[in-house]
Amino acid sequence: MIRSRQHAVLAGMSLCLFAIACLWLANEGRNWPGVVMERAINRGEAVATDKLVAFWQDTREVGDTPLPGGHAHLPGLVGYTLAQDPNLPVFRRAEILLQAEQATRAALLREPADARAWARLAWFLDQRKGQASQLLDALRLSMYFAPADGRLVFWRVQTAAKYRPNWDASFEHLLARQVVLGWRVSPARLVQIVQTTNLRNWVREVLNNSGADVEQFDVRLNKA
Repeated sequence: MIRSRQHAVLAGMSLCLFAIACLWLANEGRNWPGVVMERAINRGEAVATDKLVAFWQDTREVGDTPLPGGHAHLPGLVGYTLAQDPNLPVFRRAEILLQAEQATRAALLREPADARAWARLAWFLDQRKGQASQLLDALRLSMYFAPADGRLVFWRVQTAAKYRPNWDASFEHLLARQVVLGWRVSPARLVQIVQTTNLRNWVREVLNNSGADVEQFDVRLNKA
């Protein structure tokens, strides 16, 4: 009797695992075109507007699938890329910004450890003149999950500069680490950002406290 029950339990578990595997395979097959698109975007390849629009329409419901996975962030990524098209009508861009922001928020509830998705959320909020506190929280989590992401470091500093009155101590600490990293990666790019923001004195203080050569910073800034 006991063995029969054990066999029944094992059989039930096997069927459940098989059903989940089938669902996962079907889901991944459905999302494969979006994965290809994501790779093309991340490689910096130019994607035609009509193709982006088609993918945007096809991928908006990807996040509705019951299984976790990076595919949940595809709608936000495609919407982010499409919203940067200068030929997009203003009303259409505003619509895509809102929908892509909503898709990104929904995806982050399922897959929160995605620094670039948090950065995209901050970008959406910046474009739509959203709440500064929400934008800085998105930037904060982007820095927390991937502090050394070279593709985001300088953009984070430049974006955060617009909202300096809203910084708190913990945010300033995280951003200071981005400044130090940015100086190590490309002093020229950091100086370029400082020129276009109100962060000159703060950046100089951060670099001085980190032991960096602030004289070189001053020289580069004065030559630029």
